[in-house]
Amino acid sequence: MNRKKAEAKRKKFHLNRIAFLFPIIFYAIYAVVYLIIFPDAYGTGLHLNNWLFNNPEHLLSILQNPGKVILSTGKLWAWKILLYILWTGFIASLFYLGWTIQNKKPEYHPQAVLRGREPYQKALQINEEIKAHEYNVTREVKTAVRNVMEYLRNESDFGVGDNSVIACERKIANCLKTIENNIPALCNTKTMGKTEKIIIENCKTIQINLKLRTERKKR
Repeated sequence: MNRKKAEAKRKKFHLNRIAFLFPIIFYAIYAVVYLIIFPDAYGTGLHLNNWLFNNPEHLLSILQNPGKVILSTGKLWAWKILLYILWTGFIASLFYLGWTIQNKKPEYHPQAVLRGREPYQKALQINEEIKAHEYNVTREVKTAVRNVMEYLRNESDFGVGDNSVIACERKIANCLKTIENNIPALCNTKTMGKTEKIIIENCKTIQINLKLRTERKKR
């Protein structure tokens, strides 16, 4: 399994590297064709060497020389099509690079318990379960759970960060699990008060660790 993961990661790295290389390759080919091969082929224009190593008077004499040989219209169209293809490839490679960057998956911490938007999905599930016990739950519990859900709604990068960030996230995950495990006990009138207190305390702990997590991610 580890070997497969390592192989998949290596392939992904190669694809990302190719995405960055494509624009450079297309632009380099375009520059070589336009500045070196093309001028040599049609017999006029300015070779790259002329641009770099000659004074302006010599450049003007090259451009104004009526004795230069011009290629036929058909061959010129062939060169134009080649340049269009190269330019189109360069633009397409930029789009591909942008798409690769946009869809790049984050590197999750090995100790992460919840990833991405999983905490919000868990809180959403808990909130729905609390609603099912609407007549057995106080307003304070409903508000605490709903606030946690709203806080987690804007968090989408769980599992990414250093050890201090992940430590906060693990506490949040434990609190969500504790709340979830205590929901069935809300049906027991004898222990309902104690259960509600546990849920409210864990909701407060989640909010505290979310604030700590935010501060630690800024470092």
